[in-house]
Amino acid sequence: MTLSLYFSQEESVVLLELDEQEIEASLTYEYSAKRGGEFAHFYGELSIMKILQLWHLNRNAFSLPSEVMLKAEQV
Repeated sequence: MTLSLYFSQEESVVLLELDEQEIEASLTYEYSAKRGGEFAHFYGELSIMKILQLWHLNRNAFSLPSEVMLKAEQV
């Protein structure tokens, strides 16, 4: 949903998986009326050391990699 709401005009995007333990202090949960719930927002300095994995997504193929979907289902 984030891809379609905020990045629908982009040719490509980079999806990052961040180490939650490393960024926990910089996470703020805020309400989004568009999405109807609270969502984490990162306000801090992003270091490449905090990135666990990245994916390049193309506009016409905005489907998430299977490993991302599997992790989301485990949460």
